[in-house]
Amino acid sequence: MDKQVEDLMAKVNTKLANLEEATNLRKHLEEVIEFCQYWFKQADINLATEVRNSTSPEILVEHIIVVRD
Repeated sequence: MDKQVEDLMAKVNTKLANLEEATNLRKHLEEVIEFCQYWFKQADINLATEVRNSTSPEILVEHIIVVRD
């Protein structure tokens, strides 16, 4: 009986370690995604400002195409 309990505890501890590692990886992934979303938002803001200040029709058309996609 003691051997079974020890084996079960070892499996539980292994599973907990795996879950903790997966949780840490998920948190890291969420941080990367948040950074990318922030970067894309800033790029969109900068591009919109650049387009508003531009007098070139080609740049305006390119911006419209990018926004539609």
